[in-house]
Amino acid sequence: MNQIKIGKFIAKRRKIKKLTQSELGEKLGVSYKAVSKWETGVCLPDPSIYENLCNLLEITKDELFSGDYKEKKYNNKIEFVILIMSLIIILISLIKYNYEIKTIILNLVLVITIFIFNKNINILINLENNNSKIKKIKYFNYFLILAIPIITIMIYNKEELIESDFLSIIIICLVMIIGGFFLRNMPYNKYFGFRLPWTIRDESTWVLAHKTLFINSFPATIVTIICSTFLETKEAILSGILFWIVIPGIISLYHYYKKNVKWFLNIV
Repeated sequence: MNQIKIGKFIAKRRKIKKLTQSELGEKLGVSYKAVSKWETGVCLPDPSIYENLCNLLEITKDELFSGDYKEKKYNNKIEFVILIMSLIIILISLIKYNYEIKTIILNLVLVITIFIFNKNINILINLENNNSKIKKIKYFNYFLILAIPIITIMIYNKEELIESDFLSIIIICLVMIIGGFFLRNMPYNKYFGFRLPWTIRDESTWVLAHKTLFINSFPATIVTIICSTFLETKEAILSGILFWIVIPGIISLYHYYKKNVKWFLNIV
């Protein structure tokens, strides 16, 4: 193992998590001098704190020992199944068929996809199964699995089993707020989260996008409620959701451009 490379990686992750050497040491029950020795490559952490260190830095033990992120390839059967399910969702969306039946099939496939992802989440986003972030993501996914069919019935049911448009608006607002809460600290990965071409390319952009998504969930609920007073329920919900995701998308894009594109142009 390359101790210097491992030390630099620990320092990088510590700074990303906005921890000082003293704060990291305190959480692990060691002195800041010990953390400094790790980061300068003088020595490695004691094996007894590997698991806690990885949880705090949100990395796997393999990444710690290699001193770098481990990129996952699409050679995993689980990833392949989820990819196929996602393609099926896209294809169903394009099919010109009875709108209600298509919506039911679409949401059924979506729920199955989320369930498969949730069951294998620790493998897909490359974190230890006992990581606190894993539990938060799982709870949010269970919420989605329950919310998707309920929202579908409330919005698209011609039989009007539930007639309250106001209740539909409230549920959508709760989805945005709860979704923002669970996504605000989403660990950097390329499989689940606010996945845009620029957020999955840069970790700091990813972090900013998800924090902004959480902050913007509250204004988005207000926009949704206001729009519901002079628009149809479907249009109000669409307006609120677009407001919720477009603002963080623009802010994160600007951050990515400022950090990467301008830097590249200055080098050139």
